[in-house]
Amino acid sequence: MSLLSTRRKIKWRRGELIGEGAYARVYQAINVETGELVAIKHFKISDSPRKVEREFHNLRREIYLLRELSHPNIVQYYQTDLNEENYTVDLVMEYVSGGSLKRIV
Repeated sequence: MSLLSTRRKIKWRRGELIGEGAYARVYQAINVETGELVAIKHFKISDSPRKVEREFHNLRREIYLLRELSHPNIVQYYQTDLNEENYTVDLVMEYVSGGSLKRIV
Protein backbone atom coordinates (compact mmCIF):
# COMPACT_ATOMS: atom_id res chain seq x y z
CA MET A 1 0.00 0.00 0.00
CA SER A 2 1.38 3.36 -1.00
CA LEU A 3 1.05 6.12 1.58
CA LEU A 4 1.20 8.83 -1.04
CA SER A 5 -1.89 10.03 -2.86
CA THR A 6 -2.20 10.04 -6.64
CA ARG A 7 -4.32 13.23 -6.52
CA ARG A 8 -2.87 16.61 -7.36
CA LYS A 9 -0.66 17.76 -4.50
CA ILE A 10 -1.86 20.62 -2.34
CA LYS A 11 0.75 23.33 -1.88
CA TRP A 12 0.38 24.75 1.59
CA ARG A 13 1.97 27.20 4.02
CA ARG A 14 1.95 26.38 7.72
CA GLY A 15 0.35 28.75 10.20
CA GLU A 16 -0.25 28.67 13.92
CA LEU A 17 -0.18 25.65 16.20
CA ILE A 18 -3.77 24.65 17.04
CA GLY A 19 -3.26 21.39 18.92
CA GLU A 20 -0.73 18.98 20.29
CA GLY A 21 -0.83 15.33 21.28
CA ALA A 22 1.56 12.62 22.37
CA TYR A 23 2.82 11.92 18.83
CA ALA A 24 2.05 14.95 16.70
CA ARG A 25 1.33 18.65 16.54
CA VAL A 26 -1.54 20.06 14.51
CA TYR A 27 -1.19 23.33 12.65
CA GLN A 28 -3.61 25.48 10.74
CA ALA A 29 -2.33 26.03 7.22
CA ILE A 30 -3.46 27.63 4.00
CA ASN A 31 -3.70 26.08 0.56
CA VAL A 32 -1.62 28.65 -1.33
CA GLU A 33 -3.45 28.01 -4.62
CA THR A 34 -7.05 28.29 -3.36
CA GLY A 35 -6.81 30.17 -0.05
CA GLU A 36 -8.69 27.34 1.69
CA LEU A 37 -7.72 26.52 5.26
CA VAL A 38 -6.35 23.03 5.88
CA ALA A 39 -5.01 21.24 8.95
CA ILE A 40 -1.52 19.79 9.05
CA LYS A 41 -0.81 16.95 11.44
CA HIS A 42 2.98 17.10 11.84
CA PHE A 43 4.92 14.04 13.04
CA LYS A 44 8.61 14.12 13.93
CA ILE A 45 10.00 10.63 13.42
CA SER A 46 12.35 9.42 16.13
CA ASP A 47 16.01 8.95 15.36
CA SER A 48 16.00 5.84 17.55
CA PRO A 49 16.04 2.74 15.32
CA ARG A 50 13.89 0.82 17.82
CA LYS A 51 11.15 3.47 17.79
CA VAL A 52 11.12 4.18 14.05
CA GLU A 53 9.52 0.88 13.07
CA ARG A 54 6.70 1.26 15.63
CA GLU A 55 6.10 4.91 14.72
CA PHE A 56 6.00 4.10 11.02
CA HIS A 57 3.57 1.22 11.62
CA ASN A 58 1.22 3.46 13.66
CA LEU A 59 1.43 6.27 11.13
CA ARG A 60 0.75 3.92 8.23
CA ARG A 61 -2.31 2.53 10.02
CA GLU A 62 -3.65 6.04 10.69
CA ILE A 63 -3.18 7.08 7.06
CA TYR A 64 -4.88 3.92 5.83
CA LEU A 65 -7.89 4.54 8.09
CA LEU A 66 -8.17 8.21 7.11
CA ARG A 67 -8.02 7.32 3.41
CA GLU A 68 -10.70 4.65 3.72
CA LEU A 69 -13.21 6.49 5.92
CA SER A 70 -15.77 8.70 4.27
CA HIS A 71 -18.44 10.33 6.40
CA PRO A 72 -19.65 13.92 6.89
CA ASN A 73 -18.61 13.77 10.58
CA ILE A 74 -15.06 12.56 9.93
CA VAL A 75 -12.28 14.94 8.92
CA GLN A 76 -11.30 14.39 5.29
CA TYR A 77 -7.75 13.27 4.51
CA TYR A 78 -6.06 14.93 1.52
CA GLN A 79 -2.43 13.82 1.32
CA THR A 80 0.78 12.78 3.05
CA ASP A 81 3.98 14.78 2.66
CA LEU A 82 7.31 13.20 3.60
CA ASN A 83 10.45 15.18 4.43
CA GLU A 84 13.31 12.69 4.53
CA GLU A 85 15.91 15.33 5.40
CA ASN A 86 14.14 16.38 8.62
CA TYR A 87 12.55 12.99 9.41
CA THR A 88 9.06 14.46 9.41
CA VAL A 89 5.69 13.43 8.02
CA ASP A 90 2.80 15.83 7.47
CA LEU A 91 -0.78 14.69 6.98
CA VAL A 92 -2.80 17.31 5.13
CA MET A 93 -6.45 17.19 6.15
CA GLU A 94 -9.66 19.15 6.12
CA TYR A 95 -9.64 22.03 8.60
CA VAL A 96 -12.58 22.05 11.00
CA SER A 97 -12.91 25.06 13.30
CA GLY A 98 -14.06 24.82 16.87
CA GLY A 99 -11.14 23.02 18.48
CA SER A 100 -10.67 19.38 19.34
CA LEU A 101 -13.27 16.87 20.39
CA LYS A 102 -11.34 16.59 23.65
CA ARG A 103 -12.37 20.17 24.57
CA ILE A 104 -16.02 19.52 23.78
CA VAL A 105 -16.35 16.27 25.72
